[in-house]
Amino acid sequence: MGFTCTHSHEGGFVRGFGGIMQHLDRGRFEVLGLVSKSIVPFCRKQVASDDIAWIGFPHHLEQALKVFREAECDVVMHWHAGTDIVNYYLPFMPLAPVQCIGFGTHGTTGIANIDYFVSSRLFERGPEADDDYAESLVQFEGATAWQPRPITPEPASRSDFTLPERGTLYFCPQRQAKFHPDFDRLLLRILKADSDGHVVILAGDRTRPAEMLKARFAVTLGPTLSKRILFVSAQPPEGYYRLLSLMDVVLDAPAYSASLTGYDAFSLGVPLVTLPGRQMVQRYALGLYTRMVVEGLVASDESQYVNLAVNLAWEAEFRREMSGRILQCCDVLYEDVAVVREYESFFESAVAQTLS
Repeated sequence: MGFTCTHSHEGGFVRGFGGIMQHLDRGRFEVLGLVSKSIVPFCRKQVASDDIAWIGFPHHLEQALKVFREAECDVVMHWHAGTDIVNYYLPFMPLAPVQCIGFGTHGTTGIANIDYFVSSRLFERGPEADDDYAESLVQFEGATAWQPRPITPEPASRSDFTLPERGTLYFCPQRQAKFHPDFDRLLLRILKADSDGHVVILAGDRTRPAEMLKARFAVTLGPTLSKRILFVSAQPPEGYYRLLSLMDVVLDAPAYSASLTGYDAFSLGVPLVTLPGRQMVQRYALGLYTRMVVEGLVASDESQYVNLAVNLAWEAEFRREMSGRILQCCDVLYEDVAVVREYESFFESAVAQTLS
C-alpha cells in the first residue's frame, strides 16, 4: 500500500494521511511512503512508525517511475495530482494496478489511470455527485482523513499580533489562492454592517500574492473598508493556533471551503460561518458540522451568511452558545479509527475487483 506526495506538499500530506498510514492493520497491509527524496526526513519524523518504509524518488519522471515499479505496490494513494509537473504526470504511467486519490485533492483529476476518488457522504450531495468525477467516486460514511487533535495554544492577546483591541475579528485562515473574487462582496457587506469589525488574513510566505489581494480589495471594497482588512505575517504552528484562539468568527470561503482549517477552528470552539455549494470543495465545513450534529451556522444564501457572521459578532450569548456546542461535539472529528477501517475495506475491495 503506497502513499505518495511530492515536494512542498508534505505538510498537508502528513496531516491528512499520516494517521491512516500509522493505523492500517499491519496483518493485512504493508505500508510504504513514496515521496520526493527531499521530504523523506520530514515525513519520517512527523509520521512516527517503525514499520512504514519511506522511499524517496527524484523529481525526474523516468527515475521516479523506476522507484515505483521496484516498490511493486498493489495500490497507490496519491495526495495531489496537478499541483506540480511530477505529481500530475506520475499517475499516467501507471504506478500500480489500483490508483486512487482523495482528501488532498479538491475535485476530479480527469486522469483516466486514476481509478477511484475517495470522498465522503458528508461532503458530497448524494448519488448525483458521480457526475462530477472522471474517477469512480467512493463515498465513505465518515470523513476521509484521520485527524490528530490540534495543539492547545498558550494564552494570547491581540497586542501579540498588533491587532485592534476593540471590535470584531473575522478570520479567513485559508491560503490567498482560495479567495475567489466573489468572496469580496460578502466581505464588503460584513464590514459595512459591522463598523468596528476587521477581517484578518494570513499574509503567507510570499509577498506578491498578498500585494495582489490588497490591490484587489482596494478596488472591490473601496479605499476606506479595505483598510479594515488586516494581513498578519505567516506563523509557525504555535503562533497560528494562538492567533486563531483570539478570533470571534471564522469566515468560510464559499468557493473553497475550510477542511484542515475547519478542524483547527472547531478544536478551539471558534464558530465558523459557511455557505456550501454543489461541489465537494465547497462543502467541507458543512460536512464537519453534519458529523458533529451542530446546526445553526450553515447559510442558505449570501444574505444569511452575512447575517450569521454579524450576529455572532454582536450577540455575545449566541456566540458563546455556538462555541460551547462546538466544543461539546467536536471530539468526533479527531482520531477517528472508524475512518481507518473504511480505508481498509475499500483498499481490499478495490484490489479484489481488479484481480477478478
